[in-house]
This record gives sequence, structure tokens and C-alpha cells, in this order.
Amino acid sequence: LNKGDHVLISLYNIARDVRYWSGPIDPDQFYPERFQNEDNTIRNKAAWIVFGGGHRQCMGQDLPRLELKAICARLMQHVTFSDGGPDVNAGGYKHADTLLPKRIGVTITFD
Repeated sequence: LNKGDHVLISLYNIARDVRYWSGPIDPDQFYPERFQNEDNTIRNKAAWIVFGGGHRQCMGQDLPRLELKAICARLMQHVTFSDGGPDVNAGGYKHADTLLPKRIGVTITFD
């Protein structure tokens, strides 16, 4: 590394590392149980590092988490989300500074 170089942590690779996400879990499938053990304890707090970790982790991380819960709860009361279908959600990723889906489609119906 040289002075001024940017270093990015590959969350894509961390999220697929068998050392942290063991078991018969396909990393490309939505499986919420991957984040918790059977007794509802968090599997590995450091493996999901959206807000950083250690002494320099984001000190305001509780606010967006609380806001996200409130927004999701409100949306679930008044909005129906459905899959855009296999033609729209064909899969695949674009590699940039972060990993983005190539194509994604969601149908939103306001109740």
C-alpha cells in the first residue's frame, strides 16, 4: 500500500466466508436464520460490518437501525411488495466500489 491509497473491505467475500457463515447455507439465497444461532444469539457480530467495528465503529449506528425498523414496520402496514418476475430479476452483479445487482425489479402496491 502507498500513502493515499484507498482500501475497501470486501463485504461480498466476508458474507461468503465459510469461517463465519458455516452450515448448509447458500450465500446467494435469502436465509435470515444465517445471522442467528438456534438460541437467537447473534452468530458473529463482526461478520456484518456495515457500521465498522472496534473502537472506530460508527457511534451513531443505533439511529439508522431504529429508523430502518420504524420505516419497515410502517411500509408493511400500508404497502405490498412483490417480485418483478424472473425476466427482470435475472441475477448477477455489477462490480464497482460496492456490489450492485445488474437488474432488479419490484412491484409496489399501495394498500
